[in-house]
Amino acid sequence: MAEKDRKVTERVEAKKELERYIYGIKAAASNHNVNVNWNELDKANLEMALREASKWLDGYGSDPSSSKEDYEKAMQKLTDVWNPIIRNVYV
Repeated sequence: MAEKDRKVTERVEAKKELERYIYGIKAAASNHNVNVNWNELDKANLEMALREASKWLDGYGSDPSSSKEDYEKAMQKLTDVWNPIIRNVYV
């Protein structure tokens, strides 16, 4: 039982982390000081990645059978789009 409880806790924490990450990216992306130099392709790619991550959360991410690893994969997909975009802001 303790193992099952641990997995549930990990899953819930991973879900919360992904939700916070999506919210944080949306907040940063709406900041004019951050997004002023983004090209249209970057904006479109980020919008699509955010939509996909949110859609995943509302669908499969809401399924109790989702694992911590599933959330980590979804977060990594979003990170793969976000990091190169935000890195260019500070270069």
